[in-house]
Amino acid sequence: GDSSCTACGVGRYSAGEGSTVCVDCLPGQVQGVAVASQCTNCTAGDYAPRSRMSACLTCSSGSHAGVDGSSQCTSCVAGQYADGSGDTHCVNCSAGFYSSFGDASTCGPCAAGFYSNESATICTACGPGTFAGAGSATACVECRAGQFVGSSGASVCLACDVGEFSNTSGFSVCRACPAGSVQGTSNSSFCVNCTAGYFSEVDGDSSCTACGVGRYSAGEGSTVCVDCLPGQVQGVAVASQCTNC
Repeated sequence: GDSSCTACGVGRYSAGEGSTVCVDCLPGQVQGVAVASQCTNCTAGDYAPRSRMSACLTCSSGSHAGVDGSSQCTSCVAGQYADGSGDTHCVNCSAGFYSSFGDASTCGPCAAGFYSNESATICTACGPGTFAGAGSATACVECRAGQFVGSSGASVCLACDVGEFSNTSGFSVCRACPAGSVQGTSNSSFCVNCTAGYFSEVDGDSSCTACGVGRYSAGEGSTVCVDCLPGQVQGVAVASQCTNC
């Protein structure tokens, strides 16, 4: 007995002629006009969480909707991010960056002394003998010869002290110059043998000591000086031999 038909209204439709009821648009679908014969899927990056919606909602940063007709957005997992609204996919964190939780809108840079690979959820500390001098490092660098670092997470290497050396890269501790050799400057990659007439009797010396009168050392790298025998003398402090009377 109706005299006129009634429009379904937004969020609803009737598909054909002679309809007695209107149908609600399903979640993931919308209809924004009052008179329609079908609903429209939300495009990827948008969603409709409930039925009978007139417009799609946009996925917020940190989430995405990868297919048309989505009824919800999916959070990015740790190690990924989505930096804008309406994203269709999450992006892996670049090497040197990380995200430790889901829903991230951006990845954070690794601090100095740390590094990361792609998709990292944490940054890894540089091991002993290596360092990362700036943030966002993708790898650690070995300390060069003459330097060292003994701890993890270092942003700088330290110079070997006088009497010490490191002769290759990647040292976590410097070595003491062995007896008979010395190093008088820091940051060194080698030791120097004591020359004839000098000696060094302990490890880690920074300078050689003259034998003194009445004594001598015959060659390089001496750890002790030798007394002149009876019938021999040496009147100078630095000598490689004694002289017969």
